[in-house]
Amino acid sequence: MRYLLFVTLTMGMLLFSAGQKRSGFGFHAGINVTGVYDNTNGYYDGLDPLDGYEAGIRYNLKFGPLGICAEANYKSLNYNDPPTFLFLDGMYTYTPGGTVNVNYLSIPVVMKLYLGGFNIHFGGQVSQLINGTSSPDGLQDFSFTDDQNYVTLNGEETWIWNDMDVAAVFGFGIDRKRGLYLTFRSTASITPLLNTDVTDAYLPGINIDNFLRLVSNSFTVGYKF
Repeated sequence: MRYLLFVTLTMGMLLFSAGQKRSGFGFHAGINVTGVYDNTNGYYDGLDPLDGYEAGIRYNLKFGPLGICAEANYKSLNYNDPPTFLFLDGMYTYTPGGTVNVNYLSIPVVMKLYLGGFNIHFGGQVSQLINGTSSPDGLQDFSFTDDQNYVTLNGEETWIWNDMDVAAVFGFGIDRKRGLYLTFRSTASITPLLNTDVTDAYLPGINIDNFLRLVSNSFTVGYKF
């Protein structure tokens, strides 16, 4: 019995010690590419994904073959917009497509399965939309915070854009004992870009499955302190 207890404690200490080498705070930065999809038509593969950038901090906690990681990231995403109708100045306006930039503060939390330094991870992400810029083909550029992007809803000025994005996250990475880490990740938004409260109020019965959602792939390099 004492021998079994000794072995169990020893193994636990070894696993904890090994995990500590890959646990701690880190800083990372990298690139991303972003496209769009909707639930009706799927991914818009006829539109080229556009590149952007991101940077952030993380805290990684590893214990044995398992780990959990929380991050805070600033993401600048660019994507090609298909021809669509936008709700501007209180009415739906046809836009012929173009490019869009959106900037988010993102908080992903993922579970990790380790094999040595290699890991597969999955989880969720919540993002706050900070601002964005649209450049429709043949039309004047506009900022998401321009007056035309607000309507009155229940007596309050309301943004037509969805200020909170919820997404699923899946990826893999390498966490080196000496501090360097690499992450490859795919992120798919569950919530649409447009504020569904606004569309429900001004166009009842519209099918939100047709609303665009973001999907992006990213590669980041970081260092654990």
